[in-house]
Amino acid sequence: MNRRDLLAALASALVLPLIPGEAIAQPVRRAVRRTTRRVVRRTVRRRVRRRIRRRVVWRVVAGRRLLVVPVAVAVGWELMIDDSPHVVVAINTTSSGDTATVRAPDGSTKTVDIVREDTAENAVELEGSVLPDGDTTTPGRDDEIEEVIEEVVED
Repeated sequence: MNRRDLLAALASALVLPLIPGEAIAQPVRRAVRRTTRRVVRRTVRRRVRRRIRRRVVWRVVAGRRLLVVPVAVAVGWELMIDDSPHVVVAINTTSSGDTATVRAPDGSTKTVDIVREDTAENAVELEGSVLPDGDTTTPGRDDEIEEVIEEVVED
């Protein structure tokens, strides 16, 4: 033991009784690194299938009110009837003309008389509703959409 160690031991023996016990028993605080959170936005492109949607108009022919639909109308298409999308459930051909059974957005079904004709109004293809991922039987168009995704990142 050298002189420096001896003086340190004497100083601690004299000073320790003067310090209260709570001060000695407190844990030593370490510097805590705080994590910061931030929101990151990124654009993701993904492929989806959409229904074929066309606008249709009403026409009165020989006293009957008929919907003018495209010639290629098929089950699964969406027709914009009175500014709301109706999904074609069935198409029937009778001796008096064609009829289409459509399902409204509220779930109700109705049968309407149709005439097949390509016009300027129904030639324009509108953006249809997104089909489920596993649905391959419903006619549709492949489309690519961009989505903005917000993620919380901790640094």
